[in-house]
Amino acid sequence: WHPSSEARSRSISGERKANIRVPYGCRVHAARPLPPIAFAGRQLSRYGIKSIKALSIDGAGQCAFEIADPLKAAQALAETGIATLLIDSCHQSPSGGTGITVNGAIFTAIQQSVNIPVIMAGGLTSNNVGMKIEKYRPYAVDVLTGVEVKPGQKDAECLHQGMSKKCRHL
Repeated sequence: WHPSSEARSRSISGERKANIRVPYGCRVHAARPLPPIAFAGRQLSRYGIKSIKALSIDGAGQCAFEIADPLKAAQALAETGIATLLIDSCHQSPSGGTGITVNGAIFTAIQQSVNIPVIMAGGLTSNNVGMKIEKYRPYAVDVLTGVEVKPGQKDAECLHQGMSKKCRHL
């Protein structure tokens, strides 16, 4: 759910109308095969909900996905009808919060090979997010543990510093 989402009038079974809160976007989690990802993207799109699918790439440049090549995987995902790709780094440890940055050349190649927005994640901190935005021009950035003072607690000053640096770079 996104705070700016508005109650929308929806037809239910073609007969009644109801005011419901509709999320702006939804992240499609896990390493699902392409058909369920496509199904989820289509179903969410029917209700005006944008879908985001993460594509994790390891240090060797391979995807944690049924298609190991990042460019081919990104292109296949873009064809499923999802609205946005989130490119993240991965490691053998649990996903997220590894502190490992995404390979910039692979990120750029993916941006150039798909016709949907691409979000950058992985290893972003207040010290490097501005430079990454300036250099790679992602649609958006996703910061997680790089701005935490302890697990689950974001540092407001750190977030402010990162965004201030970003603004100076643009």
